[in-house]
Amino acid sequence: MKRFSFVGVFFVCVFLFSFDAFSIDNPDAPNYLEQFESVAEKYELALSESDSKNIDLILEYAEYHAFLDEELNKAYSLLKNVLDEENFQQLKVSQLKWLEFRDSELQFVNENWNRVSFGSSYNLSRNAYKAELVKSRIIQLYQYAKNYN
Repeated sequence: MKRFSFVGVFFVCVFLFSFDAFSIDNPDAPNYLEQFESVAEKYELALSESDSKNIDLILEYAEYHAFLDEELNKAYSLLKNVLDEENFQQLKVSQLKWLEFRDSELQFVNENWNRVSFGSSYNLSRNAYKAELVKSRIIQLYQYAKNYN
């Protein structure tokens, strides 16, 4: 009976730890994700070090959002250039649905995260949420790109 338990545990461990072996990262591909995170960190540091005046933070968030929008387009274009037509069409459908989700999510946030619910920091909360939402999609797209030359 002990042999069966050991064998069962062994196979469960092999199964659980084998998923890394199925990842197809291309080690020769440029690390766009690392580059993105390095620049994003500078914006995030500036936001965290900014004085607490709402107007300063809103202006800094505007710059950060512009960077994120540019980076989102850059990540999408990168994939457009490396995917074959069929896979790109699938990505295009996915991206359009993600944009619909993002717009719907931000509409909800803008309508519900207000001064009554969140106090005077409601606008900062909205900006922080939008940045995190877009940043997570950029990271996802760059992780997809790691699989292609």
